[in-house]
Amino acid sequence: MHVNFNGFTVEDIIQYLDTNGIDRCWLMSWEELNPVIPKYYKDLPIENVMEAYEKYPERIIPLYAPDPRRNDLSDQIEIYIERGIRGYGEVKVPLRWDSTEIESLLLLLQKHKLPILFHMQGMKSYYIPKSNNPLEYVLDELMNEGLNGIPRKFLFMLMNKVTFLKRRLSENLVQFPGYMLDFESLEQQLTKFPTIDFIGHGPYFWRNIAHSFDMDLNFDRGHIKKKGRIWRLMESYDNLHADISGKSGYNALTRDTKFAKLFMEKFYKKILFGTDNFFIGLEEYIMNLGLPSYKLKRIFASNAEELISFKN
Repeated sequence: MHVNFNGFTVEDIIQYLDTNGIDRCWLMSWEELNPVIPKYYKDLPIENVMEAYEKYPERIIPLYAPDPRRNDLSDQIEIYIERGIRGYGEVKVPLRWDSTEIESLLLLLQKHKLPILFHMQGMKSYYIPKSNNPLEYVLDELMNEGLNGIPRKFLFMLMNKVTFLKRRLSENLVQFPGYMLDFESLEQQLTKFPTIDFIGHGPYFWRNIAHSFDMDLNFDRGHIKKKGRIWRLMESYDNLHADISGKSGYNALTRDTKFAKLFMEKFYKKILFGTDNFFIGLEEYIMNLGLPSYKLKRIFASNAEELISFKN
């Protein structure tokens, strides 16, 4: 979860935990230096996480992911380990897994025995309005997150036929490079750092539950015909885990109930239930899959507890 995200104060979080019979939550930061698309960045500073943790130490487990490009990365991690953080998360930055910054980060996490929770998101061109006129508002909605990306597909098809539209879109499009999106070098790091627990999360991670998908859509729909690469990676690497929180985790599981049950049955020792401040019925959905109670206990609690019970 996050504090001061989607309108949730720390008191709202505690109320949510109490109402739903949840003992505690992982509370995470988001830090990205010089975000490429400022409109879609939400600064979630570590100090807000620590204030919440200090107020409710029995209910909140703090995680912190300073941007790996920081010059003082090592110092920041050591300072906040002393203050009580139990993992590195949520890291959501426009870097590849084979970058020198990520390599340096993983060496630090290996040294301090910290798990890493990472967000994967694909490349995309965003429409950034330059004024507040109604047309700009409509194009913003249709070209970015509106209606699961379907209108965006058709607008791009029309670009080469309608001169005005092509000029308007071209002038306002900004290329987003993606977050942590290369699976090939992720696999190399899983091999190179077997003692680090990697926890995958985010739209690009979860759309790879299927072998094929449509990158033009925000979320894929329909039955999964063939297993995707995260199935293979989770089978192959003991240190890769999956966080099913957020709209992306919810969509990946609910699009195909039969496949979801197979996935949960297979990887129940590696899956972590979460919300990411999106309360859209995932708990009820999982409870209705018919999993045995010992597997539900792993998904809802034990897996997360084991990942943060490290020794200094």
